[in-house]
Amino acid sequence: MWKILVVDDNPDILEAVSLVLSRKNMDVMTLEDPEKLHQSITQFAPDLLLMDIAMGNYDGRNLCREIKTSPDEAKLPVILFSARNYPEESISQCKADSLLAKPFRINELYEVVYSLLPTG
Repeated sequence: MWKILVVDDNPDILEAVSLVLSRKNMDVMTLEDPEKLHQSITQFAPDLLLMDIAMGNYDGRNLCREIKTSPDEAKLPVILFSARNYPEESISQCKADSLLAKPFRINELYEVVYSLLPTG
């Protein structure tokens, strides 16, 4: 069973994404407080991270950059999502594996998640 960590400061988004991914027999952990991100990655050991960009005082692009430059977390696939438009350059600079624009279709979410999950 794949483990997915979903980070967003909106509890409604967390609930919806968790429900949708759980339907595909994925173990989903949600996190509303980005301050606990690294601790949650260590404890939960997700196969994939799905994270909002705009979260109050936190910018998911900066958090993604931290993950991708960490020796312990760099291999973790990161999908960023946002309702706002961000320059493509800022997404590539943080080394995100993918970007989903909100609102996204359920099938679009599945497609991106499955494309980044480890096989076997």
